[in-house]
Amino acid sequence: ELRALMQYKMFNILSRVVWTIVPTMVSIGTFATFTLTGGVLDAATAFTAVALFNLLRFPLVMLPNAVANAVEAGLSLERIRSFLVAPEVRPLPAIHRSKIDSSDDDLFNGGSTALSSTYSPLQQDDPDEASRKRMPALLRADSVGNFRVDIRSAHLEWDNGQVMLSGLNLEVTDGSLTCVVGATGSGKSGLLSAMIGEVEPKSGTLATRGTIAYTAQVAWIQNATVKDNILFGSPFDEAKYEAILDACALLDDLKILPAGDQTEIGEKGINLSGGQKQRVAIARAVYADADIYLFDDCLSAVDSQVARHIFDHCIQKLLRHKAVLLVTHNLQLIPNADQIVLLDSFEAKYIGDFEGFGNLDHPLARRSIGRSSSGNNLIVADEEEETKESTGASAAAATENGAALSPE
Repeated sequence: ELRALMQYKMFNILSRVVWTIVPTMVSIGTFATFTLTGGVLDAATAFTAVALFNLLRFPLVMLPNAVANAVEAGLSLERIRSFLVAPEVRPLPAIHRSKIDSSDDDLFNGGSTALSSTYSPLQQDDPDEASRKRMPALLRADSVGNFRVDIRSAHLEWDNGQVMLSGLNLEVTDGSLTCVVGATGSGKSGLLSAMIGEVEPKSGTLATRGTIAYTAQVAWIQNATVKDNILFGSPFDEAKYEAILDACALLDDLKILPAGDQTEIGEKGINLSGGQKQRVAIARAVYADADIYLFDDCLSAVDSQVARHIFDHCIQKLLRHKAVLLVTHNLQLIPNADQIVLLDSFEAKYIGDFEGFGNLDHPLARRSIGRSSSGNNLIVADEEEETKESTGASAAAATENGAALSPE
């Protein structure tokens, strides 16, 4: 962008220089040619020619400006056109303030009038039970049921028509941590996008209850202070704010910023590192106090120690009563999950606990067992080291006390 602006300014300067010197050069060239070809240059001829050159000066200068303005207008119109012809994204349905029992299957098969009549794209006048169950729907309801997320036989596709996930069934409850794992391109991010309404199921049903907080792989930062980025318009609660800063490992970062949490981050977080931007985005999501938390591999931008701190103090402590879905490639974290979802070959190969996941004949399952064992070994080694240090400190203290008491 800077290089393009530099070229634009240089061309602008060149055009101004040409606009200034060309009339003089044209007059000199014209008079020289006229004299060399045998013409007699008198005062009347010279002043008449200069007057004509001045008349032609304005239209000749405006011609290149008109061309430049036409090109810029064409680019602007192309941007507007590309926006207008882009595929429509259906907004996430609003939460309906009606008491809906989670055992009522009408919520998930299109029978609920308040939901399906508005948001089911294949709504018919009087559909039978079988056709209603095949209706694709993106639903939201009050936070009164057992499940925060309930996905039944959902078939998801990318914008180009390629299959993302097929026949997906998933249930997420309050106080549970669901880790979504899989190879790159297996549909992990697409699954979270479907939960926030960016991807609508082609068949089946995807229902969510309550408010949703979403943190993407690439942190979104607004041009404001650190504090404003975290609060994001919510009322300020000092105790809550300090607890979130500590859980997201931001306290040390605020100490080195020029004005602490009043530091202006700048456009797109230009004066923050990738890990700092990601932690600010996580803190903003946690401060929102939502019912459902969707983390799209948000710990990949931080080092392992900070990732473990955020996982232990933020996800497992501050969000222990929330419904959390964490997309991750860090297999050391999944033993702590209540539910593991393995995506592979456009479907969920496994949904269950870590014990069952470890018994799978899958590369990720084998790697997770190895990393879990190495992680446990590290914990045991740290405990042994701490025991040795405490024993050594006690012995040193006893020796010192003995030396002090020996004269008595």
